[in-house]
Amino acid sequence: PMFLFLKDGSYLVCGGREKRLHFISSSDFKKRCPPIDLNGMVRSIVFMPNGCHEIGLAVGTGDELATVFDTSEDPPVPILQVTRTRTVRALCYHPSLPVLAIGDWANKVVIIDLIEGETIWEFSVGGRVHSLDFSHCGGFLAVAADDCRFTIHETGSFKVVQEITMKSLATAVRFSGVNGQYLAIDSENDNAKVVHLGPFLSI
Repeated sequence: PMFLFLKDGSYLVCGGREKRLHFISSSDFKKRCPPIDLNGMVRSIVFMPNGCHEIGLAVGTGDELATVFDTSEDPPVPILQVTRTRTVRALCYHPSLPVLAIGDWANKVVIIDLIEGETIWEFSVGGRVHSLDFSHCGGFLAVAADDCRFTIHETGSFKVVQEITMKSLATAVRFSGVNGQYLAIDSENDNAKVVHLGPFLSI
């Protein structure tokens, strides 16, 4: 199952194989609203970090969809769907802009303008995408793919500015907080590591 607390901790969203989203109150752990039925297994759940509720929740599912919900409504209402050719496994909001990065199992990353509902950029990586993360400043996007590589792309042209190769499938990636000089990475058969990225990332 996938689950995530809203940034203010007021409720929890969870989902999994049953193809439903559940909204659970943090105060009494009762249902906040009826569950939302989906067409695919829940693979990824993310909240928008700046608290913009109108585009505040994104969910990736096994039926090749990324769905964005308006969380100001109760229950939340789907307002945008992006269809991919393979399972959507990774989602990440930009830290300050209404932009969503979507990673799928067709070895693609697509960048979506959530206001216009349009694709800003699309690029390929060497394997199925398992995890994405924007840096704190939004100037870089880290990608974990199952070609055993972590790649860091600058968000002007999405060219690779640094690459980390592992011996097994790259499964998870996260930038450190404010300064962003460190990257936490995990792979299928290795221990999690923290990597210092160096001064070229002027974050």
